[in-house]
Amino acid sequence: MVLDTSALIAIERGVDVSALGNLNFVLPTPVLAEFEYGLRRMPAQSSKRGWRILEALITVSEVASFDSRAASKHAELKATMANLGKPKSGMDLLIASIAASWGLQLVTTDRKAQFESIPGVKVHSASSKLL
Repeated sequence: MVLDTSALIAIERGVDVSALGNLNFVLPTPVLAEFEYGLRRMPAQSSKRGWRILEALITVSEVASFDSRAASKHAELKATMANLGKPKSGMDLLIASIAASWGLQLVTTDRKAQFESIPGVKVHSASSKLL
């Protein structure tokens, strides 16, 4: 399953991750960028836990780059959502494109992003357990 930035933030804030079980995680590079940006904006003392979590997740997860397959999916999804009159934020669409191109479900707590409305993007049921 693909972890969205909101899932990483929930983990950093101490949410019970037992709902995620022993599932394999994929971390898209846009998620790494967003999460690291947030950590860099925090005071050093406050961000220590987040840096440890990020390092641990990178160690046990596969990192998914925005490759040519994801780029093609991004173009398709961006056009589809624009034609539907429902454009999405740049980062959300990058993350959704990677999840869709890998054929994996997305774990997110970001209800505002409405990932489930993007064709080909499936939100994992564990997402609601991280709220």
